[in-house]
Amino acid sequence: MPYADAAHIRPLGRPHNGRDVASNILCLCPNHHVQVDKGTYSIEDDFRLLGKGGYLTVEDDHAIDPICLRYHRKHIYSPRPK
Repeated sequence: MPYADAAHIRPLGRPHNGRDVASNILCLCPNHHVQVDKGTYSIEDDFRLLGKGGYLTVEDDHAIDPICLRYHRKHIYSPRPK
């Protein structure tokens, strides 16, 4: 049975204080949700994935807040050394 999680780009609560709004949420499988939360990968403003190959697929009617993406890249994402 397919299953997806609602992952906050900018985490809720302290110290991040993200908002619980659709523009701060990604629909991900549970494994990718944990990886985003742990900073294993992040997303550029053009939806290119950092730390993984490819691009995030976004529905036309789902506006993602680029400020949340920038926050995640600066405060959550932790690139692995090559």
